Amino acid sequence: MKSQFKTQKSYEQRQELSFRLIEKHEEMIPIIADIHINTAEQKKYLNQFWVISK
Repeated sequence: MKSQFKTQKSYEQRQELSFRLIEKHEEMIPIIADIHINTAEQKKYLNQFWVISK
């Protein structure tokens, strides 16, 4: 029972920290998402090029 309480408390602390980080850096989230999407698209094109060039 004690470890379950510790786990729950730890989860709540991590969740609160995550929310504080999001509030602090919320203007950066769209930029990070855009970079992530662009990187994924570049990887997709590179993989297609690699398959074609085989």
